[in-house]
Amino acid sequence: MRPLYIVHALPFFDPATRFGGPIAQLRRTCRGLADRGHDVRVVATDLDIGPDLPRERWLERDGYRIWYAPVGRLGRFAPYYAPRARPPLLEALRQAQVLHLALSFTHMNVLGRRLARTLDVPYVYTPRACLDPVRLRQRHVSKRLFTSLFERTVIRDAAAIHVLTRAERGHALAQGARPEQCVIIPNGAELDEHTVFPDGSIFRRHCNIHRDAPLVLFMSRLHRIKGLDILVDAFAGARQHIPSAQLVIAGPDEGMRRTIENRARQLGIAKATHFVGRLDGDLRLAALRAADLFALTSYSEGLPNAVLDACAAATPVLISDGCHVPEVATYRAGRVVGTCARDVSIALREMLADRRHLKTMGEHAQRMVRERFAFSDTIDRLERMYHHLATRTGKTAGSANTDASAIRAA
Repeated sequence: MRPLYIVHALPFFDPATRFGGPIAQLRRTCRGLADRGHDVRVVATDLDIGPDLPRERWLERDGYRIWYAPVGRLGRFAPYYAPRARPPLLEALRQAQVLHLALSFTHMNVLGRRLARTLDVPYVYTPRACLDPVRLRQRHVSKRLFTSLFERTVIRDAAAIHVLTRAERGHALAQGARPEQCVIIPNGAELDEHTVFPDGSIFRRHCNIHRDAPLVLFMSRLHRIKGLDILVDAFAGARQHIPSAQLVIAGPDEGMRRTIENRARQLGIAKATHFVGRLDGDLRLAALRAADLFALTSYSEGLPNAVLDACAAATPVLISDGCHVPEVATYRAGRVVGTCARDVSIALREMLADRRHLKTMGEHAQRMVRERFAFSDTIDRLERMYHHLATRTGKTAGSANTDASAIRAA
């Protein structure tokens, strides 16, 4: 395929890791596209990137370029008002063939849509679970207002709406998307059969967990949407039958740690519950290998990277149906249950009671990732979508209409 000029715009980007999986997935995507010869630019704000990275100039990273636009006080909260992102976005879009907008209810989408239409650049819109009814109920008044003023227009004018799952396609349609707009391209797993995993005993020693103790791993943001309350209650019930079981909770705190710590004390499982913070590098890989099973009982997800990474590590998973990975059941890579603590507890107990079957599930999980969530396949499908849009609109690099009065109006 011929190289394309692709621009990604979103309100935050790596190293702003507290914003979770979408940032990690986009970082990998930009690197993957650049490795295939595409000219990739990212325009984001400087939210949570720390003081050391330069602002307001193009920075080289892993073959692509990124611009961090400073935000003021208003830009630090949704919808992340970012007027200083306009000049670099305008500069990039003058030569771009495709714009890709990510996440919903952001000023960057409003700005990107206006400039893209002015310059005749087709854009892709990826909501990444933001249109899930569970999430729409959070701050529902402000989201309803933003939707009526801006979001439905962003959806309407998109050349394509990239959704991760069939469930997310339904959420987009409910907000006004047209069926022909929607393109299902799942996240790709960062890890694969070529990943070298450290011995899991490294992590068990790090946490002072006995090598034979059944270990349940949660690895995600400690946010209420992630269903940690369900998991802790369920683990307490399962531990009555498997008293040596241990629960590791890994990830940055987003307001839930104290609540979960208090709940663990109330349930009498505080000594069996280990909070280890965010894990990176070899320790993260060792944790995935050390776990007997990975658990994510989230109320709402797009397509969680952590689940795919656990499966790539041959770790079986116990997930809620809110994770939207039905392939786990299809491939017998674990169990999919509802967000009921009793059901989760029964599944935990049954899975931990048969460690030989867990090993088989882990093998199925690796096969699932290889066949359905290979990252190279994700890049292939994104490339095809971008080429289709650029060809359909006749866009070639540098061909955008740059009439000055139209740009000022945008």
